[in-house]
Amino acid sequence: HDVQIFNSIESFMAHANMGDLELKEKLMKWVSTYDMSIPFKGHVFGSWNDNVRTMTKEIGNANFQFVPRSAGYIKQTADMIPGPPVIVYSHRKVLKGKMQAMLNAMQNYADYMYEHVPGVMVITCGVDDHDPLLVHDLQIFANFDVFVGHADMKNPKVRKLMMDWIDFEKYDASYPFHGEVWAARDKIKMVENMTTEIGGAKFTIYPIEDIQGRYDLNRVW
Repeated sequence: HDVQIFNSIESFMAHANMGDLELKEKLMKWVSTYDMSIPFKGHVFGSWNDNVRTMTKEIGNANFQFVPRSAGYIKQTADMIPGPPVIVYSHRKVLKGKMQAMLNAMQNYADYMYEHVPGVMVITCGVDDHDPLLVHDLQIFANFDVFVGHADMKNPKVRKLMMDWIDFEKYDASYPFHGEVWAARDKIKMVENMTTEIGGAKFTIYPIEDIQGRYDLNRVW
């Protein structure tokens, strides 16, 4: 499972600039290690455009779904709060006739997070291209303490907003929230307990210490 985060389309285009011969050599050495008979699959969030679609197809033979922003937001940094981050990538089924109510509730919750809870870098989702009842969801938190704070049930405002969003009058309970999570190794059990208790989620959780590559959600140029 691969996660790449770019703070702009310009950064995305620069990471695969074939005019930079040193970069091209390194990129091709990496991409060439994959079985290219099996297309890369996954979801792209954010301010993608047709140039992004073309590049992923030409360089990686990717078959990505480009998710429209149906609700939420994406910040360019994690508000300068240090990591390691918690990254949650999931898929959720909504009951027929409840999609707009769910998206409205998520946007209300996201607006509160944006204004009042520093370090909640991403709360966003989009409706699937093929299944109008399926949403793809991305959440990124600066660290575990921020992750805990986003579901602070002792805060009556947060509790109300979250319970209106994570409401199984809106979701299809027969289709558990599922996906991948990255978190610090010593926090994995606590993340599992929280996501199970609040959303009945069945996530696969990976220790972020074991990732290849690097992360710095507060890097600025």
